[in-house]
Amino acid sequence: MRFDLLIRGGEVVDPGGGYEGSRDVAITRGRIAAVDRDIPAEAAFQVIDAGGQYVTPGLIDLHTHANSVVGAHD
Repeated sequence: MRFDLLIRGGEVVDPGGGYEGSRDVAITRGRIAAVDRDIPAEAAFQVIDAGGQYVTPGLIDLHTHANSVVGAHD
């Protein structure tokens, strides 16, 4: 199988998946297909070098902007 995208050499931080350290993340059809060490570049159509960067596969952005109405009690 060939992946759509391969993010190589990033510092993966994924406590839920049990990953920490230098890893490659492969993506197929918008979903994470593999997290491993040294996935060959030839295994993907597109490759991104993430050396020196943090990669957080599957992280959902919980960022929000709350206004005065949120959490207000009468």
